[in-house]
Amino acid sequence: MDRLAIMPFENLTGDASADWAGPAAAAILIEELAGSTKVVISRATNPGEAYQAKASRFLHATYTRSASAQDPPFRMAYQVEDAVSHKLTDPVTIAGDPLSAAHAIAIRIDNAAKPFSTADAKAVEAWGHADFERAVQLDPGFGTAWGLWVQKLAAEGKAAEAVQNAERALQQTGLRSDVQRAQIQLLLAGWRQDQGGRRAALDVLARATPNDPVVLSEIAAIEISARRFSEAAAQFRRVLELKPGDSAILNSLGYAEAYGGNVEAARQTLEQYGKQPGQEINALDSLGEAHFVNGRFQEAAGYFHQVQRRDPSFLGGTALLKAAYAEWLSGNLATADATLTPFFSSLVERRDPAAAWREASWLYATGRRALAIEKLEASPSPLAAQQLAVWKGQNGPPLDIAVLAGRYRNSSPFNDGMYRAFYATALVAAGRGEEARPLLRHWPLPLEGEPLFQALVFQQFLETRKKLGIH
Repeated sequence: MDRLAIMPFENLTGDASADWAGPAAAAILIEELAGSTKVVISRATNPGEAYQAKASRFLHATYTRSASAQDPPFRMAYQVEDAVSHKLTDPVTIAGDPLSAAHAIAIRIDNAAKPFSTADAKAVEAWGHADFERAVQLDPGFGTAWGLWVQKLAAEGKAAEAVQNAERALQQTGLRSDVQRAQIQLLLAGWRQDQGGRRAALDVLARATPNDPVVLSEIAAIEISARRFSEAAAQFRRVLELKPGDSAILNSLGYAEAYGGNVEAARQTLEQYGKQPGQEINALDSLGEAHFVNGRFQEAAGYFHQVQRRDPSFLGGTALLKAAYAEWLSGNLATADATLTPFFSSLVERRDPAAAWREASWLYATGRRALAIEKLEASPSPLAAQQLAVWKGQNGPPLDIAVLAGRYRNSSPFNDGMYRAFYATALVAAGRGEEARPLLRHWPLPLEGEPLFQALVFQQFLETRKKLGIH
């Protein structure tokens, strides 16, 4: 598909009061082409950004004042540059205001371009000056101005006024398109934490603007929250078609594939992510976690050891801890202990106040309860008394199924292992083992959640799997 980067419209009038016209025209052009199935539109402030967006063509435009007051106010000239050959098309000059000029350009790019959300040139000028209140007074159906006004109020901390204006906007029968209405509904649903409303609005936007990576990314985020990982992965792949090589999306896709059980796809994606500038170490850590949650512990340990070798300071040196957990769960506790010997020694050498607590937590997590309690009772660690209260059953995580269900559902799906384990344990204790089975599909990651409860997680997880006959 053709990819067109809209470069800044350059003001050649010599008059700073006309600066608004260029950004306004560019924004109109982008909105009118947002639903195109022929071209993917991006906005770039410089050639570097355009190349990063994998643009195949760049649109350059300039504008001047018309010579006569009887003529349209501006004359806009544009050319399209090929990103490889750098050849430019012949310039095309259009006389008009930013609205009419941008629309004329949009129609030349794709004759199916949809009209902008207002036909009122004066409302466009007010919007171009960020006077959104005046813009909607001039045209109450100007959805783009309503949306930006609502966002501006929210950014200023005026949440109640923002919600009130969003509701006012939705009452306007003259909003020019379903897209504008859906964008405002999306804002309102977000503030109301209405996931169903958000998804409904996003579905409208996805149909109307199929090449909008922001919309697709938000749909993917909703799928992740609902723990529909395969569906999220499909959305992230579509985003990557529009934004090839996007580091954050590659990483998210890798995790979605891993939690969807597609380890090989996750490996390939995260290896690609690791080729992005500055992401090599984080990619190795992500690869370790992708294998760990799927019970591929030997491979996980290998990745975590690579992280440690390449950057011992990465995330505070916790790669060794994760490697040790993977080695223990693969059946080799002696190797795991040996892995952590230098880690614990370094904590003591640095006089880390949590050194004894760290080692005792490892002992407790790996089933050596008495030794862990003995070590912590002899420790001056400020965490000792609190941790011992947990381990001796005087304090601990909640036991109520409803509370645990809520904490699990409100946890990040990529970081929910602690409460997923506790919730599964409670379900089995209540005789609801079949409900617990899906919760035990993915292994919890080490070091997740509240520190005082971390050492309980794997013992509970292992015991609960054993009760259900899961090997």
